[in-house]
Amino acid sequence: MIRTKCVICDNIILEDIYTDKNASISIGSSIHPIEDDINTDLQFVICNDCGCVQLSTLIDVNILYKYSHNNTFNTPTWSQHHNEFFNFIVENTTNNSFLEIGGQSGVLSQKILQKNPFYDYTILDLCDKNPNIQNVLFIAGNCEDYTYTSKSTILMSHVFEHLYNPTSFIERIAKDKVPEIFLSIPNMEISLKNSSISFIHIEHTFYLSVEMLHSMFSKHGYICKSVYPFKTHSFFFHFVLSDECKPIEISKENVNLYKTQFSTYFERRSKIFKDMIVDSNFYIAPSGHFGQFIYRNLERYKDKMLGFLDNDQSKIGKRMYGTHLINYPMNEIQKHKEITVVLFAGPYLSEIMKQLLDYNPLVKFINVILDSY
Repeated sequence: MIRTKCVICDNIILEDIYTDKNASISIGSSIHPIEDDINTDLQFVICNDCGCVQLSTLIDVNILYKYSHNNTFNTPTWSQHHNEFFNFIVENTTNNSFLEIGGQSGVLSQKILQKNPFYDYTILDLCDKNPNIQNVLFIAGNCEDYTYTSKSTILMSHVFEHLYNPTSFIERIAKDKVPEIFLSIPNMEISLKNSSISFIHIEHTFYLSVEMLHSMFSKHGYICKSVYPFKTHSFFFHFVLSDECKPIEISKENVNLYKTQFSTYFERRSKIFKDMIVDSNFYIAPSGHFGQFIYRNLERYKDKMLGFLDNDQSKIGKRMYGTHLINYPMNEIQKHKEITVVLFAGPYLSEIMKQLLDYNPLVKFINVILDSY
């Protein structure tokens, strides 16, 4: 699948900016042989009208989300995130009907129903595995072609950035008169500033700033009633459909800035691995898109790789897609007296380092960190 127009502003003029060679088409774990894995070149482009950097290469969602991954909702940062997002929702709405998109884990639904078990609550998820949560209706489906009811408030926790056509999604919910929507999205502005090695990838297929988000919703009649930053990790938004909404245009002044920032970012990201020396056996942590990127860029040390370390129990014991390595629990490093971990964990860096040091105080870290702008 190829994206032929800008995901933010629909401009059809997209300029090539970077190619990520031989990337995996899934960031999950596989029970199949490595010969079944598929890799492809991912083409990043930039819109010359709004400056959004995005993937033009799109993977079929039925393949992309086939394998379970990212069940780490009980880690410290995510636990706090879910508590604060729950508070943000209940403090800003009087509605008693909710449709959560991508909520198959059930974390948010259970918090809201603990507040009031008589709320009308539905989960819509690409995953066809019903979590069987009491008093929750589960629907397996794609939110981008779903017909909505004007009764329900939509909830999306780190899902919006996964959409392939977010402007069409907003247009759809506006047409169906959805009264309000609560979003939690990753803070990509901080990720770019801090040169995170992997904040746009096969699942997060476009860069999203606060300005871009406001513009997208405003053009379909939604005003932002409230915004709340969660640490440097996420932003929470509350958008409400309003006849008084006026479209917000994206400043074109940032186009050249984004082009320079991203070009420099991709160059530095490649260079850091070319200069990296690993002189002992090592694990990679965590797995997912972070770990896969490290694996591909350090394949010259393949004979020294012992496996991936991850907190996602659904991955443990399975092979990480696109690699020959098995996923192990974090306490696997207790089996070694001294061991090296090549680590990139973005906003989760300190808590993962602490966790690993608790298991083995002699662990040596090689942190994949680029210099900030």
